[in-house]
Amino acid sequence: MNPSIIHHFDVEHAQRYGMTEAVLITNFQHWITRNKANGDHFRDGRTWTYNSVRAFAQQFPYLSADQIRRALDRLVALGVLVTGNYNAKGRDRTRWFAFADESAFIHIPAPIPDAESSHLANLPNGKIPPESPEAPPALAQSHLAKLPDGTPSHLAKLPNPFGKSAKCLITTDVNTDVNKTKRGARAARASSPWWASDASVLAEGRRLSLEPLSGETMPQFKARVQAAHAVLSAGRPPPSESPQPSPDVIAARRASLARALGKAEGGKS
Repeated sequence: MNPSIIHHFDVEHAQRYGMTEAVLITNFQHWITRNKANGDHFRDGRTWTYNSVRAFAQQFPYLSADQIRRALDRLVALGVLVTGNYNAKGRDRTRWFAFADESAFIHIPAPIPDAESSHLANLPNGKIPPESPEAPPALAQSHLAKLPDGTPSHLAKLPNPFGKSAKCLITTDVNTDVNKTKRGARAARASSPWWASDASVLAEGRRLSLEPLSGETMPQFKARVQAAHAVLSAGRPPPSESPQPSPDVIAARRASLARALGKAEGGKS
């Protein structure tokens, strides 16, 4: 016996007819279903299979020939099986078996329709025919061709669930709003005086090449920046009367500023 073969049976059949009978019923279901699918051994309105008690005993080594014979007779007596003789030779005593009520034991699913009977068989690319109720007319054709705004035609006549006058409330242009915010921030910084905050005082000092000294407080540094502004303003002509000063002039002004600041620092006690 092949150890890979697994025998099984229907528990319901075992409870109703007995365990040996259930094992034989499972065997008959297999072979009759196979013969029915192949169109084999169809006689007198039934699909048959055949086997001898000796062959059954070899197939089920855990059952004796007497157990198999009694189980077969019991299934016939209970009306589960019917027997026949369709052997080619008259001396052949091999028994043929069929289910008395084949529909109670054989369940073959309905065959899938072949390609010729399919309603999609003769259509290009398997598309749904335009007259099919499953397909909206717009989908069977080029449903974007007739609408200038590209709206699918099968959606064109749908009512607006929010009313005819409903409008989209989302009007935010992200790029425009962000750019406006940036421009507003720059304008706010430009309109604020340089002494408005510590950060703007430091920025103005760096523009004038000034940095806070060690131990210098912010008010003191602010005073130095303000003095630098006064020195530069005193020697700077109005912008409309002369062009931008040359680098030499700017250097001279800064040197003069440094000397003035040095004298101011020396006078402190």
